[in-house]
Amino acid sequence: MSIPLAQARILIVDDLLLVRTLLARVLTGMGTQPERLLQATDGNSAIRVIHEHYIDAIVCDVEMTPMNGLELLAHIRAGQTATRPNIPFVFLSCHDDPLHRLAAE
Repeated sequence: MSIPLAQARILIVDDLLLVRTLLARVLTGMGTQPERLLQATDGNSAIRVIHEHYIDAIVCDVEMTPMNGLELLAHIRAGQTATRPNIPFVFLSCHDDPLHRLAAE
């Protein structure tokens, strides 16, 4: 089941405020309602947001501390969070590391 982007609740996870702000602007420009965008600074804070809100999709940085994006995805896919394990999950990274791509599959 898909929902219109305007109705989607999207979690942006990145340790840099600038990146989160730019992503929010892009998503808003594409039609997402600003009040439906949530933000987190790392995997741990993302899990807290997931436990407090229903999320339709996640856009996430790979490299963050203390919990990086790959670890967050592993927790979600293993059913260890309050969201569904098959939630749409998009990684952002400035690195072209084949090991990251393999781990994300």
